[in-house]
Amino acid sequence: GNQSNNNQFFSAATGTVAAIDGTTLSVTKEDGTVATQEVLPGATFVVKVGDVVNKDQPITTNPNVGGFGQAEKEIVLQDMTRVYAYCALSVSVFLSQLS
Repeated sequence: GNQSNNNQFFSAATGTVAAIDGTTLSVTKEDGTVATQEVLPGATFVVKVGDVVNKDQPITTNPNVGGFGQAEKEIVLQDMTRVYAYCALSVSVFLSQLS
């Protein structure tokens, strides 16, 4: 489908980054031609002018990495009284199936 600003963008050509102008990236290929590539607003470039890039190399950050909850080390999933209640319910359903 179509790219959105919620996607990571990749280089369309192999070469040297010649210019970054707003949302446009220019790559000079080995044969001297210049390939330009548009990214959508909100994308953050991870390459700089003068960097050598390969075709399909990421040129922007991945907006789907990081964010809420991904830096947390210990997350309490449920209250223990709810876990005990679920266990009691499961045992009662199991016992009712036996009779």
